[in-house]
Amino acid sequence: LTGAVAGTPLAPIATFIPADGSGDPLPGTCEVGIADCTPPVTKLNTKPTVKPTSRSAYGAGVTQASTATFTFQAFEPVEDSNPPVASSTPTEGATFECKLVKKPATTPDFAACPGSTQGSASYTGLTDGTYEFSVRAVDADGNKDATPETFTWTVDTTAPETVLTSRPRFWVLARKATFGLDVVPPDVKSDMTFQCYLDGAGRPCPTVTFAPGTHTFGAAATDQAGNADETPVTHTFTMPFDNT
Repeated sequence: LTGAVAGTPLAPIATFIPADGSGDPLPGTCEVGIADCTPPVTKLNTKPTVKPTSRSAYGAGVTQASTATFTFQAFEPVEDSNPPVASSTPTEGATFECKLVKKPATTPDFAACPGSTQGSASYTGLTDGTYEFSVRAVDADGNKDATPETFTWTVDTTAPETVLTSRPRFWVLARKATFGLDVVPPDVKSDMTFQCYLDGAGRPCPTVTFAPGTHTFGAAATDQAGNADETPVTHTFTMPFDNT
């Protein structure tokens, strides 16, 4: 640089344009001719309604729904925010790119969002599994949000199968009995609720009381997505009238 004074700091250069007009700009600079170098910030407005779960691998929650709809917007970032924070100023002329991954899977490239209107994405026919949705905004100058918005959730439409891990003998010499409850294949018991029955009437789980006679105990599990076992497991036993 001619005319530079030794020891005097130079002003930062926003964009480096090669002398012959060819080649790419320096790393970290905008493309030649682009007036706006600031990527927009993407914000999710609506996403699938899910039920909370204790399993971190399930993402935000679990649902029985095989469809998912998202809506989103693009905003200009707050000046000097790092990482970028959305301001209240919408990005004019923004478009969006989406991707949906069923885990575990190879991450596909971003593509046009499958929505009927700009700022939306809809998916149908989702099978059981955990999904990650990502969306990024692209402004009119081609700047892409480097920190896409993501949402992870799980689709579960399969009812649990209830089993008894422990039960009384067929003859019971007491007025109450406790049953061990689980599901197969083995699952997280804290994700299950159990409904118990004695002779067809609802009773507290897992201990039931009864009078002398023959009784049938039943139990059915319901998972956190709301799938209920439609075929309760049963066990029939007898408490003798004369149990001496």
